[in-house]
Amino acid sequence: MGDAARELRLGIVPTYAGTTLNGIRSLKKELLMDDPTTKKFLDLVTEAFREGGWLSKSDYPFRKEQEQMALRIARFLPGERVPFPVTRKFDNEDGSGTIEKKVDLQVCKVLPVAAETGIGKTLAYLIPLTLFSALTGKRVAVSTFTKSLRRQVRNGRDMEIASRYAREMTGKTLAIAVRRGISNFVSLERVEALRARIEEEKPDFFKTDAGREFVKFHDWAHEGGPFDEWDLELPYGPDGNRISEDLVALRFESSEEDKAQYLDHIEEAKLADIVVTTHASVLLNAKNGWRLLGPDLDEAGRPLSVIVCDEADRLETAAKSIYSRRFRPIDVMRFLERINREDLTKKIFKKTEKFLEWMTEISVLHGNPDSLLIYDLMEGERRRIPAWVELVKKECGLIKKNLTGHFAFAASDIVSDAKAFLEVYKKSEKWPDTMIDLTWSPVRREAGIAVNYLNAGKRIHGLVYGLDRLVLTSGTLIPGIGEKAEKKFEIHYGIHESIHEPIITYRPAQFGKLEKVVFSDPNAPKPFKSEDDSDERIYNPEWVENAASMIVEAARDGRTLVLTSSFSDVEIVGMKILAKMEDPETVILHRSGEPFSRFWKKSVEGNHKVRIVLSPSPWEGENLRDRNKPWMSNLVILRLPVPPFSKSMRRHFEKLDKLYVLNDKRYRDTMRKLIQGIGRAFRSPEDMVSLWFCDPRMPLPEVFKPDYPELYRKNMELFIYRKEYAWISSIGTAIPGRFRDALSSRSYVYKNGKVLRPTQKQFIGGV
Repeated sequence: MGDAARELRLGIVPTYAGTTLNGIRSLKKELLMDDPTTKKFLDLVTEAFREGGWLSKSDYPFRKEQEQMALRIARFLPGERVPFPVTRKFDNEDGSGTIEKKVDLQVCKVLPVAAETGIGKTLAYLIPLTLFSALTGKRVAVSTFTKSLRRQVRNGRDMEIASRYAREMTGKTLAIAVRRGISNFVSLERVEALRARIEEEKPDFFKTDAGREFVKFHDWAHEGGPFDEWDLELPYGPDGNRISEDLVALRFESSEEDKAQYLDHIEEAKLADIVVTTHASVLLNAKNGWRLLGPDLDEAGRPLSVIVCDEADRLETAAKSIYSRRFRPIDVMRFLERINREDLTKKIFKKTEKFLEWMTEISVLHGNPDSLLIYDLMEGERRRIPAWVELVKKECGLIKKNLTGHFAFAASDIVSDAKAFLEVYKKSEKWPDTMIDLTWSPVRREAGIAVNYLNAGKRIHGLVYGLDRLVLTSGTLIPGIGEKAEKKFEIHYGIHESIHEPIITYRPAQFGKLEKVVFSDPNAPKPFKSEDDSDERIYNPEWVENAASMIVEAARDGRTLVLTSSFSDVEIVGMKILAKMEDPETVILHRSGEPFSRFWKKSVEGNHKVRIVLSPSPWEGENLRDRNKPWMSNLVILRLPVPPFSKSMRRHFEKLDKLYVLNDKRYRDTMRKLIQGIGRAFRSPEDMVSLWFCDPRMPLPEVFKPDYPELYRKNMELFIYRKEYAWISSIGTAIPGRFRDALSSRSYVYKNGKVLRPTQKQFIGGV
């Protein structure tokens, strides 16, 4: 098999519209619209967004930047595919080997659009998208990273307005469908297997309240629906832990009967004119070489033509979740124990138990690290890893033949994961963007093997093979884009400059009012005692005390939403806040394991007693409103959302002499999340909210310079306690430029328990 055919089989180069790889070369360029239709299309988009146009008459405020963005997308959609030259290997016809040939693949053109909060970007892409589908008969899709935004796009007013406008202007009613991934559906067979196991081991459980709740969920599962149609939290099991969706979700290996409703769901999406889905679904389709959310290769029907990826800055995260792998011996042993068939499992159980003991010894030998690169091991030690995985693959494959139902599915999953790991392991030395390490959880020290794709964004490129047009949009498409924007875009999204349009950014001139911004005293203690941002960090009690005091002070002025970086933050700082508040019922803590939407609806929405809410979830995608105004009067950033990294990841980048790449990625991730977090406060032009920063590392505006001269050194590195953190000094640019005036006239600092105004009145510079 030649490399080209092998790539096609593995899904590295997806098929396009039912063609083979060789057929891709000869695809004719196809005009998606003729000239009269294009003119009508552009005229209709103009009429919708112009001042005094259709939207204005529907009580939507005119926004110049929204009009510009919508027209830019409208001019982009009718274009042709473009050639993309690649070199491929093909088998010689005489079987004597392979030859390399240059071929032109016809791929989609890409439009990158950065649209900051206040543009109204959802409507700016939905109206052109729905009109395009209505006028051409082409199928289109919107993909999001979060399920929350997926619901907002499908069920929100913007979709209703866009589809109504398309219907009024073209006479066509568009079919709209949501496309969920398979793991979003409950598996009745797995729920039945779980119930049977509980009845056998703990039959009295069903006499308890928790058991009765489980029975309700069991009865609902007979419908086989998606989890988001179950309005309650998942029930508790006999062990006192809440049952996870992973435990009872459908899998690809589930029986056809079990997947009946999911398969109907897929067929409905294949027929829809507009599909609303998630990044994971479209990337998984591209990875496997399937038509993107369209009919299968041997079916007649309309393939997908256009995708708009909203929250496009999270495509890399979605790709990483698909391609990365975790493989833990303890999970294999637990599976074998559940089978309870020693005649099938004795050999592999003992070998796995021995391998787990070896991993524990390795951990002790290396000082109990949280992770360890496999290349930190001796060659003989290193060989034990693929040898054990190969054993698991072989033995679980044999065991599967003697199992049925739920256990057969689980065995198939283990075999599939083992195969994927071995494939990566063989090539890992040639792939510098792939890291394999041994890991141990911080508390329980459970050992595992991890495969991480460090630049998963490159795999986003697979989307361009199966579409006519691709639009990537986000408020933080590339935070701090600066110079060499096209090069950065290619690095992070894997899309070559030759097939994408120039990056466009739309910013509202005026949107919302920053009532005041309160910074922490830069001389206050830092959040953690350790000076590295690794996984294992110890909270600084002085910072916890100072942060809790700031939040209580903020709550004096009104309801306060605290964005935390982890559930540990919620627990540690939240308990301190509870101790300071006179009425603890006014403080609501979002606990781990509960979906945010359910938490908010159950504990916060309509509860007028609430003054403070702490959660790590609503940094982005959420629109938290109360009577069309922001729910909160104060938005608190507890600490800079700097992503932690393992020590093994640091060593990996140091080995490649690319530590700067890691720091650049951490800067981008921090900036992106911080910008999105601030955007939670301002969702309408009239919104007025105060910002509070409890992290002393957040850079102060220069208006504070006379009060804190010790911070302004010759190198201008603010709050830098180690050279590698110099990038933190530019995080202050996450505050939108439209709030510059507020930074001079309404900036405060929280110092020694008091909110103080800087002595200098005149603003003398930026952040």
